[in-house]
Amino acid sequence: MKKSILPMLALALCFCVRAEDGGSLKGTVKYDGDAPEPKVKAIPDDKKAECKCKGAGVPDESLVVDKATKGLKWAIIRIMDGKPATPPPAPAKPYEIDQQGCTFTPHVVVVAPGTDLEILNPDKILHNIHTLPYDSENPAQNTAALEFVGQKVDVAGTTTALSNGKATWQMAVPKPATGTITIKSATGQQVYTGTFSMNAGTQPFVWDGKDSSGLQWPDGNYTISVTAQDASGQPVAIPTEIEAVVDSADLTQTPPVLSIAGQDYTLDKIKRVVRTAN
Repeated sequence: MKKSILPMLALALCFCVRAEDGGSLKGTVKYDGDAPEPKVKAIPDDKKAECKCKGAGVPDESLVVDKATKGLKWAIIRIMDGKPATPPPAPAKPYEIDQQGCTFTPHVVVVAPGTDLEILNPDKILHNIHTLPYDSENPAQNTAALEFVGQKVDVAGTTTALSNGKATWQMAVPKPATGTITIKSATGQQVYTGTFSMNAGTQPFVWDGKDSSGLQWPDGNYTISVTAQDASGQPVAIPTEIEAVVDSADLTQTPPVLSIAGQDYTLDKIKRVVRTAN
């Protein structure tokens, strides 16, 4: 027989009002009973470098109770049958959940319908992605790979699609430099080159699909390369990222391989998943 064990919660409210009267609610969500001891999730030694965690493990934040007050962290209260007089303002930028150091930051985020949410994954393992098995040989990663198909992702790469006269790469420039950008077609033919001054920071490079003579190249996949030097003439490495839709997942390989803009990537190369609400 399957059992579910849920913590008993008590909500201490300062006052109550009827929805039609307006007003606000303030209170604390408390744990009913003895506060459980904090737990630590152990990290295998061979995964510590990949997930960038420090020490023997990381705190288990699935249930966090303050011993002194019995206040419950990460609690969410939903008010039923109530709507704000005005909708909340749109955020200046998408909400983010970061998976770094074997933890979610923040652990809980609440977003309004129609709001973008970006899930970042700078770690190199899928320790915080929970899936159901697809087959017995490579269960978790196979299912995770299938879930990426059709999703728009940011990935460390150099090849992206030119569509409707626009192709975009993101460049992570570590310091001021002068860089030469070269773009080649899928057949390796050079179609564009240009030299630019670059400031430090992440910045986009948008190509309109035209070569130096003004000829418009057809839609398709194009590859960028960047060579740069600083003021003293020393070479500067400038990595690039692309944002594109995952076209397919090859589950016959171990680990599974995603096809993005005509190139193959393993799941650890995914930096972010970008979902735009309909």
